[in-house]
Amino acid sequence: SSFNAVATAATFDPATGSWSAATDMLQPRAYSMAVTLADGSVLVAGGSRNGQPLDTAERYYPDAGTWVAAGRLNLPRTQGTLTLLGDGRVLAAGGGIEGTPGWSSTASAEIFDPRTSTWSISPPMSVARARQSATLLPDGEVLIAGGATTYQGETGSVTATAEIYSPRLNSWRAAASMSEPRYVHAAALLHDGRVLVAGGW
Repeated sequence: SSFNAVATAATFDPATGSWSAATDMLQPRAYSMAVTLADGSVLVAGGSRNGQPLDTAERYYPDAGTWVAAGRLNLPRTQGTLTLLGDGRVLAAGGGIEGTPGWSSTASAEIFDPRTSTWSISPPMSVARARQSATLLPDGEVLIAGGATTYQGETGSVTATAEIYSPRLNSWRAAASMSEPRYVHAAALLHDGRVLVAGGW
């Protein structure tokens, strides 16, 4: 529950197999989005606290062990996706925009520019979705698949649709739908450029 959101952070060292405490985030948050940027810092954005979506973002610099504010999203969102683009910018897509007790999702998208720490509105997807998957393709485009348009308790609306974002054109186009609707699933790029989607609800 986001009513129990925390700001704590920790780092894992695969060489020793151990965890160590990191500096707390600036904002307690649950269900946030995170992506490693080209300079090695980590962008954490959105999420929710006390049942409401957040518009705050922050950036972790591992060498200094510090968090720095990274602007504000144009729309509060939780359980969306962040994808690092080839030019170093970040695509934020979808997410839940309505708080407790139920929520609806958004088709909106925006771009984070790490050089200026600003967020700019991008064309929206054709379908509102949250808890979807986002996969960077070899040609630099982004595949968004599945997600839920609404969810409350154990009922809601889940989609099988998929679409592709082109950073070059700053536009979306439809991709073939999955064989079945799913959200909270996993997606991974295969060596031959195809994408594997597995599991979910």
